[in-house]
Amino acid sequence: MTPVETEAEAIANFVSAWDAYFAGASVNGVPATPGSYAAGLAAMQGAMTGLSAPNGGSVAIQAGITAFWSAIAGLATGIWLTAPVVLVPPIVPPPGLGGISAALTSVFTSNTSGSVDLATAANNVAAALHSSGGLGALVPGSVPPAPPAPLPIL
Repeated sequence: MTPVETEAEAIANFVSAWDAYFAGASVNGVPATPGSYAAGLAAMQGAMTGLSAPNGGSVAIQAGITAFWSAIAGLATGIWLTAPVVLVPPIVPPPGLGGISAALTSVFTSNTSGSVDLATAANNVAAALHSSGGLGALVPGSVPPAPPAPLPIL
């Protein structure tokens, strides 16, 4: 992500980066269908107001990612086209979702105190987001087989 002048640009860039990240999400080897999770991206964008407030970045990012997962909860079948298998919603978000703000605050502090370059700082933030806001999500199951078994979103 490139540094920008306005909060709106920063939010748009973050949402775009999350879109690129989530485009690689798959269930049973089936990648996410482009455009199928637009509702999540819109919810993320709307929830990130306050990103530029003092100490507001980590809270706004957690709010945005939480809004994303909430907005796509019922969309598993449309996001991953696994026919003839039908995915069973709702999507279970990553278990670390509630810890994003704390994880990011720690990374922001470490990045600042270490005076790391922009690329390193961005990679550190991406790693924290992946482990807290991306890793561990599940689709509760699919039909067939019966009974549905949880499927990881990779």
